[in-house]
Amino acid sequence: MTWYCASIVTTIKVKQGTQDAFPVFEDFHLVEADDQDTALKKAEKLGLQLQALEDGLTLEGIPARREFLGVRKMRSIYNPPDGNLDSAPPVDGTEVSHSYFELKNEEDLKKFAAGKRITVDYIDDDE
Repeated sequence: MTWYCASIVTTIKVKQGTQDAFPVFEDFHLVEADDQDTALKKAEKLGLQLQALEDGLTLEGIPARREFLGVRKMRSIYNPPDGNLDSAPPVDGTEVSHSYFELKNEEDLKKFAAGKRITVDYIDDDE
């Protein structure tokens, strides 16, 4: 079996009324499966379990709920080059996910590296 990293995307919505902004969470979960389709089904099940949580969630003091938006991406994980690249269990140094995006200038590069707010043109590499 192969290990995969699933990007599960959720948001928070107030139960009543309107809201001006929607917080988005992209959580990365390890999933073990025989193939990518099976891994995707397992990840979707995890997302629905997150959505079903009833734990008194609020958004700015207003009762709210989680909403599962989907699995944004699914990647097989890669162990360090000295081992089995994707079917062995994760070990120290395993890459569990990656992202590619472009920034407009070197100032944004420095801000991003420092954890500051920037605008990102996010490009998924499977398009």
